[in-house]
Amino acid sequence: MMAADYQSIAEVSLLSCGFAHARALAARVVGVMAHCQTMLHPHHHYDFGMRAVKTVLAATSRLRTSLPEWSETEVASGPEGVKAPSGPDDFEGSSPSS
Repeated sequence: MMAADYQSIAEVSLLSCGFAHARALAARVVGVMAHCQTMLHPHHHYDFGMRAVKTVLAATSRLRTSLPEWSETEVASGPEGVKAPSGPDDFEGSSPSS
């Protein structure tokens, strides 16, 4: 049985959504998912396979259509000036009592 080529599937999916730099973005998405799979491998309840890749691609497609003024980079990584959360303390209302 052959394994799916995640990067090619991601690239075609991003091209169909109108991303001009689909190859680089597909490599980034697939690389992040592969890294997550490697780092979280012992936890069997995590799934970073094709289902997760397609979920991320669907979200980027929705962002692309709903925010046409954003560049491809902003759609893929968020707008400039937005700080990515680095831990649970960075989320407002993330405590169990909230």
